[in-house]
Amino acid sequence: MGNRRRRFLLALSLVVVVAVGLGGIVLARGNLFGPAGAQRNDIGDRLVNWTASAKVGDHIALTDLTDFTWDRVLIGGPYSLDESVHEQLGFAWDIEKAPSYLNEGLNVLAFADGDHVVAWSVVSRRSDIWMPRGEDPSVLSTGEAELFWDGHQLVPGGYYPY
Repeated sequence: MGNRRRRFLLALSLVVVVAVGLGGIVLARGNLFGPAGAQRNDIGDRLVNWTASAKVGDHIALTDLTDFTWDRVLIGGPYSLDESVHEQLGFAWDIEKAPSYLNEGLNVLAFADGDHVVAWSVVSRRSDIWMPRGEDPSVLSTGEAELFWDGHQLVPGGYYPY
């Protein structure tokens, strides 16, 4: 009976140590499962669905896909780094926690208002968002956040036609 109790107490101690350790990681890193802001993949889904019927030259304003206030959007591709996001947005945002970070099939849109990201969405790269070489991630204001369909990818209005 003493041996059984000792194993139980050892197992319980191990569970407590693991739980405290995970709690510390969550506190140190913030949101363990994704970057700050509301995850709104419905925005990315609507954008991908729009491209399915878009004709070359059609355009869509990202303001038409959102129901919240934002003043700029960051467009990031796979492997976008936190430090690049900080340079572009002017504040830290952990893009490396986004599902797109190590997934070459996804882009991320991060909608910022002032000094924080209010919402973000992943976008399938079947509807890739083109950015000029060396401008990943890029930031567009609400007035610039119009995307054109070129038949293969979405292109921000300031770059269309190329």
